[in-house]
Amino acid sequence: MNEPVAETDELDQVYELNRLFLHFLRDQAVRGRSCLGLPKACVPTLAATSAADIDSVAELPRALFALELGDSATAEAITPGNTPEARAMQSLQLTILLSLWHVCRRSAFRARSFFGLSNDAIRRLRGFALSELPAIAADSRLVACGFSESGWLWSELLATCDMTQRERLRLIAMQPILDSSSLPTRQTSRYA
Repeated sequence: MNEPVAETDELDQVYELNRLFLHFLRDQAVRGRSCLGLPKACVPTLAATSAADIDSVAELPRALFALELGDSATAEAITPGNTPEARAMQSLQLTILLSLWHVCRRSAFRARSFFGLSNDAIRRLRGFALSELPAIAADSRLVACGFSESGWLWSELLATCDMTQRERLRLIAMQPILDSSSLPTRQTSRYA
C-alpha cells in the first residue's frame, strides 16, 4: 500500500536538488566552464556567491534546473572521459533523474508544480525502467538552467538579500508554466 508523501518532503527534495545544482553551477562558473544556460551576466555573480547565499537561493519552491528529455538533449553528448567535470555532471544528472523519476511515479501534479515537467516528460520518465536511468544520465546532457526565458529572475535571485524581495521571487517562481499539451483540444460544433 502506498503511503502519501507529504508536500514538505518533496519541497525539501526540491531545495536539496536546487542546492546541489547551484553548487555544481558555482564550481563551473569559478572554473570558467559551461554554466548550462545560466545567463552570461549572472556567471560572475554566481562565482562570487557564498555557500550561505546559495542555501538561501536554493529554497525556492520550484526547481532551478530543467530536465530536458527531448531529442535535442539526447543529441548533445556530455563531456567524454573520466574527468572530474564529466563525473560531476553524470552524478548531478543521475541524482536529478532518479529523484524526478520517483516524483513522477508518485504524483504528476507535484512533478509539474515543483519541477516544471511537461506531461510528455512525465510520461517518458514513467516509462523508463530504473535500470535504464544510469545509462541515460551518462550518455546525454539532460540538465540545464531553469527559467531560461527569464534571465531577470536569475539576476534578482543571485543579487537579492532582502527577505521581502526573496518572498516575491518565490511567488513568481511558483506560477504555473502553460504546457500546450495539457490544454484540452478544441471541439468544433457542427452548429458553430
